[in-house]
Amino acid sequence: MIHLASYKGRRIAGNRSLKAFYNSFQDALIRLLTKGVYSHCEIAILRADGRYDCYSASIRDGGVRHKVMRLPSDRWDLQVIDNIQSHSVLSYYRRTRRHRYDTLGALGIVFLSPQAQAKSFCSEWCYNVIFHSADGWRFSPSDLATISQDTTHA
Repeated sequence: MIHLASYKGRRIAGNRSLKAFYNSFQDALIRLLTKGVYSHCEIAILRADGRYDCYSASIRDGGVRHKVMRLPSDRWDLQVIDNIQSHSVLSYYRRTRRHRYDTLGALGIVFLSPQAQAKSFCSEWCYNVIFHSADGWRFSPSDLATISQDTTHA
């Protein structure tokens, strides 16, 4: 089963590291600037062990990447995506896995910055996979969660 996983998490209580503070600040800033509830998104493919193969462009990881993660419901909202197959996700990942994170493109949602061709940000990457399009540069993680509801079921 394939999902759009939308990150709604906040900083973990008790974690006072500088990295945790920085990540929390980034998440809050993204939510503030995009006026949304989500700061990040992934395409998540359920594994037999209950974890997910997650694909996205991540500012924390520097660009397009694959990562195996648990997606606890207190930090992530999941929507089943009906219109794509895992081979489509893997094919797009293989074509874009060397893309760096597109910070200016992500800011472009708010500040109308130019779009970079060989870079991606999370909602752009996920949109392009879900809708078989190159128009994802226009959408924030919260925008994508809203518009992808048409391709999901409960």
